[in-house]
Amino acid sequence: MVFTRIIKDVCPWAPFISDHSPVPDLSCICAVTVYVDNLAVLGTNAEEVTRTTNVILAETHRRLRSTHDEEDASSESKLLGMQLLAGHCLVPTPDRRWRLYHAVSEVLARRRLTSRKLHSLVGIFTFFAMIRME
Repeated sequence: MVFTRIIKDVCPWAPFISDHSPVPDLSCICAVTVYVDNLAVLGTNAEEVTRTTNVILAETHRRLRSTHDEEDASSESKLLGMQLLAGHCLVPTPDRRWRLYHAVSEVLARRRLTSRKLHSLVGIFTFFAMIRME
């Protein structure tokens, strides 16, 4: 992964957020996460987040890699069905909540479901439950 190598070279102090890593203390540093070809720099200090992001992007461009869709999400951000609100609250996006509401409504209205629909419903509930994984 290109971003992973670049981050390790230019920002060795920045912890990586991954599935099995402990939650980093963001009070004084930034943390980074990479999902496929997407980079997110997270922190509570906007100046530090901007500085870290700029260092990573400058090195990325220096290595002749192009970037696109750069976004400052300091007040609100959406990523992978989740929405990080300005009040530091992580919630499912409205379309994910709509999906859960209608899935449960259909089951309650029909009072039965196929194994395929049960599989889908369990997946939707699992997505919501993963928000609280710590």
